[in-house]
Amino acid sequence: MPRYELIAGLDIGAAKVSLALVRREYGSDHMQFAGCFSVACDGLSSSGSVLDLTKLADAVAVVLEKSQEAVKQNISTAFVNISGTHISAENVRGRSNLLSKENEISRKDLDSVYRNAKVSAISYDREPVLVVPQDYIVDGQRAIKNPVGLFGSRLDIDYLFVTGSTPAIGNLCKAVNMGGLEIEEIVLSNLASSFSALTASEKDLGVVLVDIGDAVTEVSVFTDSVIRYDKMLAFGSADLAAVICEEFKIQRDIALKIIKNYCKLDFSGYSNPEEKILIKEISPPRAITQGQLQKIIESNIKGILGKIKETMQLSEYVSGASCGIVLIGGISSMDGLAEMAEPAFNMPVRVGFPKGINTTDHSNITALGLAIYGFQKRNSNGLRRQLSENVLKRAFQATKDFIYDYF
Repeated sequence: MPRYELIAGLDIGAAKVSLALVRREYGSDHMQFAGCFSVACDGLSSSGSVLDLTKLADAVAVVLEKSQEAVKQNISTAFVNISGTHISAENVRGRSNLLSKENEISRKDLDSVYRNAKVSAISYDREPVLVVPQDYIVDGQRAIKNPVGLFGSRLDIDYLFVTGSTPAIGNLCKAVNMGGLEIEEIVLSNLASSFSALTASEKDLGVVLVDIGDAVTEVSVFTDSVIRYDKMLAFGSADLAAVICEEFKIQRDIALKIIKNYCKLDFSGYSNPEEKILIKEISPPRAITQGQLQKIIESNIKGILGKIKETMQLSEYVSGASCGIVLIGGISSMDGLAEMAEPAFNMPVRVGFPKGINTTDHSNITALGLAIYGFQKRNSNGLRRQLSENVLKRAFQATKDFIYDYF
């Protein structure tokens, strides 16, 4: 029997499936990075809907097999992310009139307020992905940190309700199960990423986390160590690749290689507009200049940054993000992108890298974050919640556990 347990984080994106592993020895709370493995897969749409159940399940099975071969241990469960434009977040207030001013506020009162808020936030075709208390208000007094034990006649709680399409969640879960994994918990993508890309002080002081993925860009705001705002946008690096495909009449895989290997912005300070880039993968081979590519890149990146800024301005909490913006995702490390983004947002911008783990690979931040989240969750409650047969019920229970464990 192994002397340690493995915690797995499975990141299912629009372009690839990644599985990250951390481990701890039994009886220890020390975390070790055990590896991260990826396979290409286009099984999800920008909405987060499963496009091909079998294809996605096969990708999960392949990455699982690669991981098990590397660590020489069976992996049966994983913490799994969820993203896509079917995910929506809204602020909801719940209220409860307490029976007696002389009675202390209890957990039952919190549950009553939650049920009250849930009625207006959850429809028959949607499931809660994450529910985060934003503010407790007792008899009109705001900024209450913990109302339990206080006297009062009325309790109000402002929540951030993040919900997803029930069919989309069900299909995602089915694909993961078919691939050979049981889901321990479904976790919002940027919440997971925050555990590897952000420091505790950044989340406390205020920070905006922007994940520019392949088909979806997610914008989240954290203050006081709480996620305050989350928005999924239907664009990403695939849009940039599509423009390059159209401009140079090349295939998507070639465009992605060009983005990865040659895309630079003026702010990088060393790009040569006349430098030739030979595209050998087409027949006959053709050369383009760095200047031609840069013109296309800059125009489209400015458009992406503009849409992100518009979305950020919808959140009242952005003004409190004193730590600025952290960029993650496929094109976040593009030379000069952070420098271009700073004047566009008028905020400090940095590129996110994994924190607290011995790796500099930023391409699998979400998978790593899921594993770290799972590690911390196991440390905090010893996985007191047993795995059930109904994954949607399990996801709902995880939402309640999250509220009680972190707030």
